[in-house]
Amino acid sequence: TIGSLKCWGGNHFGQLGDGTTDHREQPFDLLGLSDPVGDVATGYEHSCAVLNAGPNAGTVRCWGGNRLGALGDGTHLQRLTPTTSVPGLMDVVQVSAGYYVTCALKSNGHVSCWGQGGRGQLGRPGRQARALRREGRAARHDGGDVQDRGERVLERLVLPLVEVAA
Repeated sequence: TIGSLKCWGGNHFGQLGDGTTDHREQPFDLLGLSDPVGDVATGYEHSCAVLNAGPNAGTVRCWGGNRLGALGDGTHLQRLTPTTSVPGLMDVVQVSAGYYVTCALKSNGHVSCWGQGGRGQLGRPGRQARALRREGRAARHDGGDVQDRGERVLERLVLPLVEVAA
């Protein structure tokens, strides 16, 4: 089915979203997403999907490990199935998940990131870990580094970002 999501593989932290931590060798249809999926990303311990149709279009659902807030639900609780939408996040077109961090590209070119920020993943100077969300404009530059309007490097993201207008 168009917009459905199939998952398989390791599942130590519930990142497959099937309600268990059992590994799956065969693809299965992920249930629990109310609308079709437009984009998906997998991180170290978690997964996220952007819903692209229906009443929840442009929202992000995440599941799996949540030690440092990578699911964006305001907790550090592990979720074995897709959570409710990341609060306050709308109009998302792409999502990227990494090592305890998640970023979402919105239709207006803004990027929101949440989770671990100990190595600058959230676009904040310093190495202190933070579980918060930060939003800023982004553009792809030579070498793939992503920079906000203040020209602070946000670090290389997995998101395939495109040039956005100022």
